[in-house]
Amino acid sequence: VGRDLAHIGNCLCDLGRLDDAATSFREAHAIDSAALGAEHIHTANDSASIGLVLATQRRWKEASTHLEGAHKLLSAALEPHHPNLVSVTKFLAECHEQLANERNNNGADQQT
Repeated sequence: VGRDLAHIGNCLCDLGRLDDAATSFREAHAIDSAALGAEHIHTANDSASIGLVLATQRRWKEASTHLEGAHKLLSAALEPHHPNLVSVTKFLAECHEQLANERNNNGADQQT
């Protein structure tokens, strides 16, 4: 069931229904985590999918939490050039960059 929900989440992403996709990925994550364990590759991919949706929505802080956990697990399980790991690494770097920009902009706003 977890894999089915993840596939549905991917379809919803393709349709631009990001909130619904995030819900589907969260449900997949809950099922996979309970059935397979928090360290399983499917659970890590579910977390990555949640993070990717949140990053697409520019919800950087929430996204980085999911992507950091996924990155840790995927780095241990996959080759460095695996497409899933490359994608998570890219989106995680973007989240960190955007969060740094927000901190810098907030600091600049406070100085003026």
